[in-house]
Amino acid sequence: MVSKKLIKLLFVFLIFCQVSCTDSSNNDNSKELIGRWVSNCYELKDGDTGLFIAYILDNLVIADDSYILNNIGYTDIACTIPNGDLDSYGATYILGDQVNTTDGTNATRITLTSEFDFFGQTKTITTESIYRVTGVELNFGEFNSNTSPSLNFEITYIKQ
Repeated sequence: MVSKKLIKLLFVFLIFCQVSCTDSSNNDNSKELIGRWVSNCYELKDGDTGLFIAYILDNLVIADDSYILNNIGYTDIACTIPNGDLDSYGATYILGDQVNTTDGTNATRITLTSEFDFFGQTKTITTESIYRVTGVELNFGEFNSNTSPSLNFEITYIKQ
């Protein structure tokens, strides 16, 4: 007969192995993100002046630990007449913990890191954000240690 002490020891070992042997980087949680996402048409304004820049439609392709975002500019609110502007961004990401948002729902922290050449020097930008996938919809939001996390519902991505 196996003693209770041995059973407890095996149970603790299994829990320890499950916690320590699991890759804490992008694992099962990232599977819901992987794929191609297209945003609704939204208005882009200058962050300093608030002046209108363009209407934007995003194409976002997410892989296991990286993504590419293409912003396509349009002159009309329906995003049917391109203005010729196209910006592309690439970055890596790491998923973090679950957080409660201001509307009381759960979201996942995500750290985005991009590198780019700026007049011969490599610059790195790291952004803390949150995201939530609901069915085929993806929303991102702000994560700031000074405020409660909140999702942006003005821009919604639909999985393609």
